[in-house]
Amino acid sequence: MDPLLEAISVLDLATSISKKWVIAFSGGKDSTALLHLVYKYGVKRGLDVKVYVIYFDTLVEIPEVSKWAYEVLQ
Repeated sequence: MDPLLEAISVLDLATSISKKWVIAFSGGKDSTALLHLVYKYGVKRGLDVKVYVIYFDTLVEIPEVSKWAYEVLQ
């Protein structure tokens, strides 16, 4: 199965289970891609889902990654 279609089917399932989602965001490429996918999915489908994004700065991140994470979350 196409990875994007598989991701969309997982989001469809998540939507049917809960209207509140929590995404752990590190500022890395994987969590940035997930956040982007969820945003695009929600906009295209006109979802009524609350999405909470959690970022925890452990103070050991590379400064550029921390800066990127804060910019994305704004």
